Amino acid sequence: METALLDDGTNKAIEPSTSGLAMENKIEPNSKSLDWKVGVVWPGKYYIKVSNINGVKLENYSKSFTISKIPKGTSADEREKICKESDGSF
Repeated sequence: METALLDDGTNKAIEPSTSGLAMENKIEPNSKSLDWKVGVVWPGKYYIKVSNINGVKLENYSKSFTISKIPKGTSADEREKICKESDGSF
């Protein structure tokens, strides 16, 4: 599956090394989700574009989601709580 993280304002793709989302992803046969961790990106609204699944070209887009800045000095427990409250994973 080919994917990219795009900025919701500019619609520009974020480099895989920055976004944490690889251009090509291998997903286990019975998996129902794409597991990835955000790299170092600016806080803001983003979405994921899927452009190819098993050699079939397409253009599917996720809903927009917000990446928020976590304040400096936030403990690991507090970061985990923030992630869980925003439906993210830690």
